[in-house]
Amino acid sequence: MQAHQFFASLPVELSLQIINAADTFDKPLYKELLAQLSKVRRTHPRVIERLPRSQRHPWIISMLSQLPASPLAFRCIVNWLLETQQPMLTQFLNALGVPHDGRGSVDEIPPEPEPAKIDAAIAHLLEKFPPLHVAIYLNAFHHISPDWATLAARLRDDPSLQITSQAQSPGTI
Repeated sequence: MQAHQFFASLPVELSLQIINAADTFDKPLYKELLAQLSKVRRTHPRVIERLPRSQRHPWIISMLSQLPASPLAFRCIVNWLLETQQPMLTQFLNALGVPHDGRGSVDEIPPEPEPAKIDAAIAHLLEKFPPLHVAIYLNAFHHISPDWATLAARLRDDPSLQITSQAQSPGTI
């Protein structure tokens, strides 16, 4: 699943959390979102900046749900994961023995661990964290480590790891 499809499928409340994380933790990313939105809306960036968040954030979600914004959507998801979901990230990486920076960021993806190790790590995450958050993380992780066949199979075959359309329309562009 591509990143823009996440935003088309996620509940609006979770999409808003992801956008708010960009606003809170990564100002350059948030400014880039506003600049891209101003291009899509064909208006000056200052006009977008002056709008209340309650109006512009649904527009951002709608924009990020489109294919051209997929790379920007992925950056927003990664920012949200690294800034707000660190316990989940680190527990998964620790369970697999993958070295990381202590916050869940990995410099180099190692070869795929044994399937049993991956299954145990996924089961642990599903016990401790909301399944939708786990699904988002594992799909994002798979995006950067597509050679992990076991993870790809679990994402494809396990219904609890699939991101299905739960979205409500946040507004159109």
